[in-house]
Amino acid sequence: MSKKDQQQIEIEPLGEIRIKESKGFLKQIQRETTEIITKIRSHAEKNENIRRIQEDKMKGVRANKIQTEVITSHKKNVEIDWTW
Repeated sequence: MSKKDQQQIEIEPLGEIRIKESKGFLKQIQRETTEIITKIRSHAEKNENIRRIQEDKMKGVRANKIQTEVITSHKKNVEIDWTW
């Protein structure tokens, strides 16, 4: 075996190790990124649920105000009709 052959044999395993390390590093980054995205989505869904709940409450408040206005307006109209 010549020196050139020995150098190639020594370099190949080191290259394979670095490739495995790089793949492992990329998998770790992918896993961390997936966790971050999952947390962001979860937070966004939580905020959306809070917004919807608040919107439903405000919808009920608006409906009550309109109903109160209708009743008050009707009473005033009845009073006006009685005076005529």
